[in-house]
Amino acid sequence: VGQSICTQTFFKLSQRGGDYKYNTVSAVAVSEGIKLGITLTQLMMDNRGNLKECVHAFKGVAKHVYFAYLLLAVSYAIYNQTIFYVMKLVDPGTFSLFKSLGPCVVALLDFIAYRKTLTQAQVFCLMIQIF
Repeated sequence: VGQSICTQTFFKLSQRGGDYKYNTVSAVAVSEGIKLGITLTQLMMDNRGNLKECVHAFKGVAKHVYFAYLLLAVSYAIYNQTIFYVMKLVDPGTFSLFKSLGPCVVALLDFIAYRKTLTQAQVFCLMIQIF
């Protein structure tokens, strides 16, 4: 919750006159580059600095998995840019309210599409998420 509030407040504070004074694509690219660096560092540490072992770990992955990750990455990039756009239109409180309804929408679609019902624990989790 705290991270979400800080992020949304930062989005609003970084606007001047309803526009961002920086390139939002480059901001996301820099943050994703930092995350990639952290991930590669962890991979190297896991393989005790052996670069050949790291490369070998990637060679064992099927091509369809790479394409699935590519699709997820593009979807994530679109999502990030959409968030920047939406934050220009609404205040952080309204954004948080609608974002917290996401799990409810998923549960509703799950019920409509697959006739899946929620357990009591899942209903409690949704209630906590909303309120």
